[in-house]
Amino acid sequence: MLDKKKYFELIGSRIRSELNDLKRTPESAAFELNFEVSELNKILEGKSSKKEINTLINKMGDFYPIDISDLYILEDDCSNGIKIMTGKDSIKTSRVFNRKNSNGKLLPYYEYRDSAMSKLGPFKPEWIKELRNVNNSDPHNPEIAYNNGHFLHQLTFFIGPVNFYWKEGENYYCEEMNTGDSNYITPFYPHSFSSRDNSKDAIIIAVTFGGEVRRAQKEMYWLGEERVNKYKNFGKQKNKENFNPIIISKNKIFNENKNYLIKDLAYPNHLEIAKGMEIQVLNTKSETDYFESPFHSFLFNYGNCKILFNWKMNNVIHQHILLPGDSIYIQPFISYSFTNVEDANAKLIVYEVAGAMNSLAQIELSYFNDSSRLANETKKWF
Repeated sequence: MLDKKKYFELIGSRIRSELNDLKRTPESAAFELNFEVSELNKILEGKSSKKEINTLINKMGDFYPIDISDLYILEDDCSNGIKIMTGKDSIKTSRVFNRKNSNGKLLPYYEYRDSAMSKLGPFKPEWIKELRNVNNSDPHNPEIAYNNGHFLHQLTFFIGPVNFYWKEGENYYCEEMNTGDSNYITPFYPHSFSSRDNSKDAIIIAVTFGGEVRRAQKEMYWLGEERVNKYKNFGKQKNKENFNPIIISKNKIFNENKNYLIKDLAYPNHLEIAKGMEIQVLNTKSETDYFESPFHSFLFNYGNCKILFNWKMNNVIHQHILLPGDSIYIQPFISYSFTNVEDANAKLIVYEVAGAMNSLAQIELSYFNDSSRLANETKKWF
């Protein structure tokens, strides 16, 4: 987590970069914005207040043709590269939403709970309990309330006897899912979930996330539907591959390592922006290998065992006991491992989603000359 001084220094650096792009010196910008040069320089050096920064950014937005939201840097809400949400804190976020049943009466349908989420992460993970119970797997069951589909992609992990429903065109489908099964849902495809056994918990861990289209959302809103559809048609012409909007995995085969088992979960391999894995940490009492990803990661302890979570930040090792129902957001390139000290296997899921630093950005970045100025502009352009 950045302290205020470092945070203000980074915003000052970002404003300096924008002035460079606009080909303005602090003196010329101060003149145009009716701002004291000394105050502007204080902001560039990270020595001002948030109020003074906001005043300058607003003046820049009024005078220059720029998107001022690009000048704000997200505050790091993590501690040593991760953010933890305990199961107890998750329960505090519980909310139940009603949907109509076959008689048109509004009755409980889902219970939602938040899981570990950061301002920095590209996903919004949730714990969702299915409250509508059915006695068949008919996709036309009148007790099932389909949603309208949503803007974000969704990766889903299933715990218990859950029915998964979806609609493609005019066709409706249902798949019986059980613990360890997973799926991927393309944006705006209507879907729903229910329980088919009211004597057991039926739960999903739903990780919704955005990619390049999410990052282009502001631009799409002012472009409007007609022009956005032209872009969509361009995409269809470039993408000749057929794809399944709904991907279901019922793979039960784990690859075995020294002290853990691992298997892939369903993911959109046609996009290469997200993937998932289920990890069972064996009760060997020894530490696993370290995992590390260039993606943002979400980890959830869905089993009944507590487990020791170890991670490195700036070569310093930290530890936290992860209880059942706890979850963690993990920043890119944070190395982590597990130590299971219980008598049974610990059961975890990890979903990884690309942020703005995706493969296209990485390739473009590789051509840049001065790496020292990429994350902290320190110079004028001349």
